Amino acid sequence: MSCIIKIGKILVFSLWICDLNARVPDVSSRVYAPLGKSQDFSFDLRAKHISELVSLKLLDKELNEIKASAHKYNDSREIEIVGIKKIPADVKTKVRELFINKAQIVWGTNLADWLGSYKFVQEKNNWFTYIDDSGVLDTMEIKIRFRSQKLEVIEKRPTGTLKTSYSYVNKDWAGKLLVLDDITRKIYEGNQSVQTENKIEYKKLDEFGWVPAVLKTKTTQQVNAGTTNKIIRNLDELIYFENFKINEGSAKAWFSSNK
Repeated sequence: MSCIIKIGKILVFSLWICDLNARVPDVSSRVYAPLGKSQDFSFDLRAKHISELVSLKLLDKELNEIKASAHKYNDSREIEIVGIKKIPADVKTKVRELFINKAQIVWGTNLADWLGSYKFVQEKNNWFTYIDDSGVLDTMEIKIRFRSQKLEVIEKRPTGTLKTSYSYVNKDWAGKLLVLDDITRKIYEGNQSVQTENKIEYKKLDEFGWVPAVLKTKTTQQVNAGTTNKIIRNLDELIYFENFKINEGSAKAWFSSNK
């Protein structure tokens, strides 16, 4: 059984940073992105821990391994989740979110599109600030800064603050371009905080170049009580990106059969 998921605009990894009204730091020319111009590609995601979490949640030891196939054709992006039996809607939603966030490591997020609904306010100390002047979006304010090979994004929401940093490094195989090495996300809500550290390993795909192969993730949840922090959860994850099909018509065929 499979289910088709239509994704939303979730900023996880920014590959193509455009000059939005000349008020966004343009680093696109400095970032290594061999799939950035590909109009048709698919790949699979495998994450054993997702299957284990769902199995534990449902108390179902016979649950099949849950996998996902990701497809990009022109501007369309969708994932197909396989291995799921009939499960509660809230569990399916969580699985959806987990796989979407991981797929974005390969897909990237168009920052200009993401900021298109926000109003530019100011540039100060290398920080570019945007606000939601409509009052209807989930994020009230966004701050962006790129310096010393690091992209920093701060999102202020009614429920708390999300801070994300993307660190880039130099690799011999990327020439003079920068390669995304790790992503750190910190979420602050009330007296709790969650930090997720993501380390990316790459592999070479013939003439197409180097693509993400493994994502190593460590999540730490803390309760902040005065001057002490109590760790209440640690989670280590491994996500594999496999079976890349680039410019073979696989994504076009998938969208045609899943209209």
